[in-house]
Amino acid sequence: MAFYDKLRVNMAVKTEKDLSQGSRALWLKAMAAIELQNFDYAISLLQELLKQEPEFLTGRQLLRRAEVAKTKSAKKSFFNISTAPIGVMKAQREMKTDPKRAVEMLEDVLEIEPYNRQANLLLKEAAVAAGWPEIGVFALRSLLEEHPRDVKVLHELGRLQSDHRDQPT
Repeated sequence: MAFYDKLRVNMAVKTEKDLSQGSRALWLKAMAAIELQNFDYAISLLQELLKQEPEFLTGRQLLRRAEVAKTKSAKKSFFNISTAPIGVMKAQREMKTDPKRAVEMLEDVLEIEPYNRQANLLLKEAAVAAGWPEIGVFALRSLLEEHPRDVKVLHELGRLQSDHRDQPT
C-alpha cells in the first residue's frame, strides 16, 4: 500500500445508506452496468447521481474507475485533439461564483481524460471551495494513481489532509 493510501482524513461524506431511494436506484443500476462492462451507461448514471448527491464519494470513485476503464478500452485515434483545456477554463471561470457547478463541469472533462492534471487540480480547488475537502483528496489521489511519485501532488495532498484533519465530521 502506498504512503498516500495510508493517510486518512476524518471528513464527512455521504455513504450509500445516506442516499435517497431514487439515488440508490441509480447507484444500483450503475453498479450493474459496471459489472456488464457497459461503461458509457454506467458513466451517464453516475454523473446523474453525482448531480443529485455531489458528496457521495464512493459514487465519484466508481465513476472515475469506469472512466479509466472506458479510456483504456477505447481505440486511440491519430487525430485525437484534447478539449480538456477549454473545459478547464470554463470551470475556472465558474469556480469564482459557483464552485459546486465547477465540480460538475470538471467531471465532464474527466469523463474523457480521467487523469488530466489541470482538471484534477482544479477539481481539488473547487471541491474545497464547495466545502467538500474529501473530494479534493480524491482528485489528488487520482493524479497519484498515474504518477505515484509526483512530489508536488504528494505535498499538496499532505497539506490538504493536514488542514482538514481537525474539522468536525
